Amino acid sequence: MISLAPAEVKKEGSGLDVAIALSYLLASGDIIFDSKDKIFLGELSLDGRLRRVKGALAFARKAKEKGFREIYLPIENAPEAVLVEGIAVFGAETLQEIINHIAHDTDINQKIKQEKKREIKNLRNISLDLADIKGQESAKRALEIAAAGGHNIALYGPPGTGKTMLAKALSGILPPLSFDEILEVTEIHSMSGFLNDILVFERPFRSPHHTASHVAIIGGGSNIKPGEVTLAHKGVLFLIVGLERGVYAV
Repeated sequence: MISLAPAEVKKEGSGLDVAIALSYLLASGDIIFDSKDKIFLGELSLDGRLRRVKGALAFARKAKEKGFREIYLPIENAPEAVLVEGIAVFGAETLQEIINHIAHDTDINQKIKQEKKREIKNLRNISLDLADIKGQESAKRALEIAAAGGHNIALYGPPGTGKTMLAKALSGILPPLSFDEILEVTEIHSMSGFLNDILVFERPFRSPHHTASHVAIIGGGSNIKPGEVTLAHKGVLFLIVGLERGVYAV
């Protein structure tokens, strides 16, 4: 019998597969190892291969905070988790690789070395710069003031006057993300399943459709997930407000 406590907390996802498999093998006496200070994350396929899961960065940060010294997870998640200093990260392709390492003390070829903050280069790539926009001097001045003071801003005008383009350019005049902010934004996108690269270097720009519900904007739902407000953290949230978007959603 396998118990996932506390029972009142809803469990979802497949990130516990590896931990459950190793717990079963340990309890049955098939393997012997000291599980102290070790934590395991990953989905298992039918052939024993580890599959990537969401939220590896957040998982590694919380594991380090709780005092764990080693984390074992799929090789695809290792570059993300290694950003957390103070915890050894081991990336494996199969469950057998983990067993060989923890029970038989063999090396995992995919062990990831810790990187220092100074080695992580800011690959910021601004696709639209405010200086590239011709005209709209009053609107650009308003954006500069909003960016300098961290204020909200309302852009008025008929369709086609450049409101969306100006909003997208706002990210380019905001200060670059610090390393801690990069980790914070990356953690959110990793948990949401929207992480394409190892890190999110640019400030997010989110522009939800005008028909988006309040759940899509704020977050929540039966399967709780972050909304557009959370995904825009440390960046820009652009809402088209009009008759199409209900007052309740705004």
